[in-house]
Amino acid sequence: MVFMGSSKTDKAGRLTLIKEVKEVLELSEKDHVMFYLENGEIIIRKYIDDSPSSGQGETYAKFWDWYRKRKIEIDMVDDPDLKRDMTEDLEERRATIETLMEQQSRPDGTYVNKGGVDNLNRLNKG
Repeated sequence: MVFMGSSKTDKAGRLTLIKEVKEVLELSEKDHVMFYLENGEIIIRKYIDDSPSSGQGETYAKFWDWYRKRKIEIDMVDDPDLKRDMTEDLEERRATIETLMEQQSRPDGTYVNKGGVDNLNRLNKG
């Protein structure tokens, strides 16, 4: 365990995260954090949405960013059965996206939208 710093609570019991924690978690304004209790230790993790479909329209770049973050979160899961299930779900989504990308790719490396957003939305709801 590495000591990163300390912080005090205010009168309402709120705690301000130190800059170093914000940097490690890559937190921005209005990001959500999750708190876990494990073996008497408090664990803080950045909330990673289960679906990249939140926000403005889907792009493949957003999916791959979400995919990378989701892999990191799955790696932190202790339960081997849950970890396996989450990994299988993630890899099914990856395979579907790769198929869509292949179907929609142009020779110049860009993508034509042949229902890709609709397909991506269906994938994320499943």
